[in-house]
Amino acid sequence: MRVPTLAFVLCLVANVSWTQELTVHGVVIDDSGAALPGAMVVLTRDGGNPRETTSDPTGNFAFANVGPGQYRVRVELTGFQPADLALVVGSTEPPPVPVRLKIGFDEEVTIAAQRSGDPLSPSGNADAVEFDPDALRRLPLDMQNLRMLIENFTAAGSAGGASFVIDGVETDAADVPQAAIHRLTINRNPYTAEYKTPGKARVEIETELGSRRFFHGVAALFVRNSALDSRNAFAVTTPDMSRLLSEASFGGPLPRPGWSFFTSGQALADNQAAVIRARTLAGLLTSNVATPERRSVLFGRVDFRPAKTHAVSARYDLFDDVERGHGVGGLRLAEQAFTTTERRQRLQLDDRRVVSATFANDLRVDAAHSNRHDGTPVAGQSIVVAGAFIGGASQTFTVNQSRSVQAADVANLTIGGHALRIGARTKVRWLDVVDGSNFGGTFSFASLGDFSRGRPALFSIRRGNPQVSFADIDADVFAETDFRPRDSIGITTGLRYDWQSRVADSNNVAPRVSMAFAPGGKTLVFRVGGGLYYRSVPETAVARSRLFGAGGLEETTIAAPPFPLSASAVAFHDASLNAWQLDPALRAPTTTQATIGAERVLWRRNSIAVEYLAMRTVGALRAHDINAPAPTTLIRPNPRRLNVNQIESTAESRTDAMTVTFRGRIRGFKGSIQYALARAIDNSSGPFDLPADNSNFAAEKGLADFDRRHRLSVAGTHGWGKDRVRLGTSFTMASAGPFDITTGSDDNHDLVANDRPAGVLRNSGKGSGLAQLDVRFTTVFRAPRPPSADPQSAKREQTDNLELNLDVFNALNAVNATTFVGVITSPLFGQPDGARPARSMQLSLRYRF
Repeated sequence: MRVPTLAFVLCLVANVSWTQELTVHGVVIDDSGAALPGAMVVLTRDGGNPRETTSDPTGNFAFANVGPGQYRVRVELTGFQPADLALVVGSTEPPPVPVRLKIGFDEEVTIAAQRSGDPLSPSGNADAVEFDPDALRRLPLDMQNLRMLIENFTAAGSAGGASFVIDGVETDAADVPQAAIHRLTINRNPYTAEYKTPGKARVEIETELGSRRFFHGVAALFVRNSALDSRNAFAVTTPDMSRLLSEASFGGPLPRPGWSFFTSGQALADNQAAVIRARTLAGLLTSNVATPERRSVLFGRVDFRPAKTHAVSARYDLFDDVERGHGVGGLRLAEQAFTTTERRQRLQLDDRRVVSATFANDLRVDAAHSNRHDGTPVAGQSIVVAGAFIGGASQTFTVNQSRSVQAADVANLTIGGHALRIGARTKVRWLDVVDGSNFGGTFSFASLGDFSRGRPALFSIRRGNPQVSFADIDADVFAETDFRPRDSIGITTGLRYDWQSRVADSNNVAPRVSMAFAPGGKTLVFRVGGGLYYRSVPETAVARSRLFGAGGLEETTIAAPPFPLSASAVAFHDASLNAWQLDPALRAPTTTQATIGAERVLWRRNSIAVEYLAMRTVGALRAHDINAPAPTTLIRPNPRRLNVNQIESTAESRTDAMTVTFRGRIRGFKGSIQYALARAIDNSSGPFDLPADNSNFAAEKGLADFDRRHRLSVAGTHGWGKDRVRLGTSFTMASAGPFDITTGSDDNHDLVANDRPAGVLRNSGKGSGLAQLDVRFTTVFRAPRPPSADPQSAKREQTDNLELNLDVFNALNAVNATTFVGVITSPLFGQPDGARPARSMQLSLRYRF
């Protein structure tokens, strides 16, 4: 956008020294002349540090103690085109500077709104963590996998797991190639009413788009081999491993004016191995089992800008993965392996247009299709020896296919200088589910001694129709606005309503509010916020209940069965059947979150934030056998049935956390440092988690599976020699997590072998701590680029564009255990049976043009 230059020409008087300090003031307005509060205004003097302020509720702004000289004034406000003005200050007070902002888009901008630099903005919270393409390129990533980086900075536990927002659409997975990510942000605008999940559990991703002026691209190759790895702590020999990842992206203008494109893709060939550490009758068994994987990820988008006030885009992504040898490792022996194939596709259409000076509209429509196969029809029986090994034929066979169509519309209005957002979304999903698991049958033994004597505790098996199809609909509407009662106070309020067809609960109204207060300036900001969040009932729970409906699956469990036992000899009749069902009173789990914190600007682009978070969830899902035998008589309420496992919304959880976040630079280091002191308590691990004792729910209250009292996360880079040599660091240190302690047998005769010793609560075991240091050493060179007619090509040709990287993962070679054996009768009790990889290295080469 071309902005008229504002020049203030002052009369010069000879022989006068210009030492007087003046005030620069102005007003920010829109096309209609209405004042725009909350706009970020930056005053920069040539060769000096910038000064920032925001426009007050009447749109006015001021900078005091301004000396004579040449300045630039930049004004930004979300939803408007930025204004950039030249300013000359002389010896007298300059007249007010009128800044008129036009609603619309930047020259190159993604469909998601850009983050405002206003410290009072709800999107300007200093404890948000943001990674741009440059930061992601410099950090150590195992085959460009962002999972560990995201886990280090999200607090997803009680909120129901991390969700991903890709180009404004909330999804459950982030399958976008790393090269296609323009910006990744965690905890931006924590209390916005637009999304279902809180900010600390939400990862927002904006994808790249092609330039309308020049072509640009990236080609990269990543290589790993076990010859460069240390031996896994649980392996006798270093597991064989070779990985090769090819990644490329290309974008630029299309022949017709206003059109551009961007494409990106990855191809992974992963020949790795899982480590088995189990105990059999022959003694300790340690071996490596090949688990090869082949994955392809494609991404492409086309953008069209017919006018400054209109943008249209189409986006397609594909995820295709085949993994053999899935399901082995730890206590699971090699014969438990099965193959998993997964294919996901999504098409998204976006239309964003400015209807008037005070009204802009975003319309998004997307269609998705996914297909996942785990295992094949079961042939054979499985053996589970508690805390020792799991062998025999794999009992996994599931097929999940889904098709969905989703439409969302968000209107952005400016009324009297206040921004108002109103939106609605609806999603229809069709699911086809096949669950032929455990059709061969599973013997459960309480110990190796019982196995050697051929005395199983339980035998369970299924038969019947393993297929079900159903449709699911969910929808939501929201409205939110922000206002400034004073120049030092910013308030955002919102209201959201969620509805889902799978539950009768229809009163899911979720108010949210956040406030920022900056007394005496903008270097110290206090924030407080709170809100309700309703989680969806997962389709897996609905599918389980429908699979066990009339004419569906039949399951039986036999206590102390003969061994061996032919599956054909098992009798299925009404008095010997288990069942799964949904509680008729099922409701959406509700999370209440509140935070209070303070942020301090230490120096330019450096800040520290301290925040306390309280999160409470009621109505979380768990399973409950409503037909469990009475503790004393062992008589079931309904003698004609066995277990009737009902999925109920009766679980609870609470999380209290204090976090300290630093963002900025320290002696050449640039990045984010976050420390969290937290405690998470709940009484269920998920919708299919049955209590150890159905008559004693109090024993289920304990530390959450994800609880770690202390966690330190660091992600940043350091450069030398004009940034031609760089060091990228990702470091995580955390205290021990819990694990559950069980007896390995069915002591209370409820046909589930998850009993605990008397007086032992859930997750009473204590594992080990975590220390993971990953580093990336980078050196850059200048390589030839393809010729370009773009006027900026000469500048780009002076930029180093060939990178050679060496990544070292787990540089400390720490033994970071992942799972522990909690069966007290096991010879491996209290010991880990799985761990993160030992120290390993990765070489990569990246070329950009």
